[in-house]
Amino acid sequence: MGITAKELAEKLGISRSTISMVYNNKKGISEETRTMVKQAAQKYGYQHVQRNRMYEYPSVIQYVIFVKHGNVVSDTAFFANLLQGIDYESKQLGYVLHITYFYCHENAREQMKAILDTHPTGLLLLATEMEPEDMVPFKESKLPLVVLDSYVDADGSDCITINNVQGAYHATSHLIRSGHINIGYLSSKVPIKNFEERSMGFHMAISEHDAKSPIHSMVVKIGSTSETAYEDMCRYLDTNPTLPTAFFADNDIIASSCIKALKEYGYKIPEQISIIGFDDMPFCNLIDPPLTSMRVPKQMFGQRAVSMLDQQIHGASADHIKMEISTTLVNRNSVAVRK
Repeated sequence: MGITAKELAEKLGISRSTISMVYNNKKGISEETRTMVKQAAQKYGYQHVQRNRMYEYPSVIQYVIFVKHGNVVSDTAFFANLLQGIDYESKQLGYVLHITYFYCHENAREQMKAILDTHPTGLLLLATEMEPEDMVPFKESKLPLVVLDSYVDADGSDCITINNVQGAYHATSHLIRSGHINIGYLSSKVPIKNFEERSMGFHMAISEHDAKSPIHSMVVKIGSTSETAYEDMCRYLDTNPTLPTAFFADNDIIASSCIKALKEYGYKIPEQISIIGFDDMPFCNLIDPPLTSMRVPKQMFGQRAVSMLDQQIHGASADHIKMEISTTLVNRNSVAVRK
């Protein structure tokens, strides 16, 4: 009796994806490995079966960028670096990468038909701005699917996200360790899951440290684009508020825009007010002062997404996976130590 791909992979100490790549003549596999797999398959009676009609076409990964309002997903270095990682890993694994935008307010059926007409092998779905109901047409396609930068509880889709709670928690904790006991949160007005989770991380850090010594916190709602964040901060400052000594911002765009407003109103950064952002965008080194931020490994994020989709395409795992990418603190000059 023959064995399964999983059993063969276990005997050889390799992944099921590698076995499938051998039988589908994909790039990235050495001749030595190809020979080893085929000899072992013959020895143990493994029979490879082409599973889907998708192999009648070139192996295409369709990267779908879902746009609801465009206030978060835009032409920034974050999404450009994410795409670089997707493109690199797609080429390494022998896929053709197609990119398309899916607009929430346009005809979903027509847009979905255009995607399926390319006969994609699998879908990468950038879901930063998506609500749970927006996922439906992509799930109904029955294609291998990996969701990026968001997820829906109990949805059952493979997904890869940023560990937003961890990142915001560590950012806020860094401010507390730096001696700040009055800390504000520059919270985006745009209700996406990333920002909801960053809010959780901020409040977790405040609550945990408040149990040891009093920490005073406040929340300021701010627009998510550079223009709206700047304008909202100016309007807030016009009310002559009592400001905290430090702010955590939902992202670097909000942080840098608020720094601009604060400086125009005469506040010194970081001597009077410290600020820490999130994402570690390239411009963090260029503003004055350079912005302390939580780094997201954006290219690796994209590469891991493609790898997850490849594993799913080749049936390497029947289990659904949620992967979280950790962040690291990049300490620059926008946070002062208070004594």
